[in-house]
Amino acid sequence: MSLFYVFQHSHLTKPPHPFIINKPNKTAYYIIKSIINHNNKPSLSGVSMYEKLKIVTIPSGTIGTVMLLQKGVGVRGIAGMSIREFLIDCTGFSPEYIESRIRTVFLNNCPADNIDIVKIKDGDILSLSGALPGVAGMAMGRDTPISPFRSEISAKNTEDVGEGEILLTVKLFNLIAKEVGAKLLEQGVIVDANLVLKAFGGNAPAEIADTGNVLLKVN
Repeated sequence: MSLFYVFQHSHLTKPPHPFIINKPNKTAYYIIKSIINHNNKPSLSGVSMYEKLKIVTIPSGTIGTVMLLQKGVGVRGIAGMSIREFLIDCTGFSPEYIESRIRTVFLNNCPADNIDIVKIKDGDILSLSGALPGVAGMAMGRDTPISPFRSEISAKNTEDVGEGEILLTVKLFNLIAKEVGAKLLEQGVIVDANLVLKAFGGNAPAEIADTGNVLLKVN
């Protein structure tokens, strides 16, 4: 299966230049395929119920954490923030880390280049990865020499991003999940309980139910 097939069966109407996607690196293929899989979105309720959520804790480094982060966790933000503002203020990632390590950014399955311009809104899906290998990985990375090849599918601002508190689904891949995933979970994230059970299996907290959302933290 090629990335051209994957893009055709995503919500995107135009795939990037065929040169980028005909023979992708396997690692880049897997991550890009996971990012743009529109069926791979966790079910999250609105942030208005945030304080009513049951708090569930897991030990740092629990097996299944990376899988959970790849599926996506809910993080609160403010409508109209730029992607960079959200990453600094709401995830706790340092400006230096964002610039040097987070080199692949997708917003709602579309690659984002200028993270100072693209704004977020309620319900957005933000996927973060380190630099991906191969031509496809370079093309999907932000501000690379060949990213203009896929300009037609790049993330763009919508006219109305709303206002007030919002909830984003944040997905972390490869080294990003391993390096700063625990930091994100320390502040607490909103996750569907069923997803927690699937990701952690026998390591899931005993007190968690199989329905509804929880506030998940690492201790």
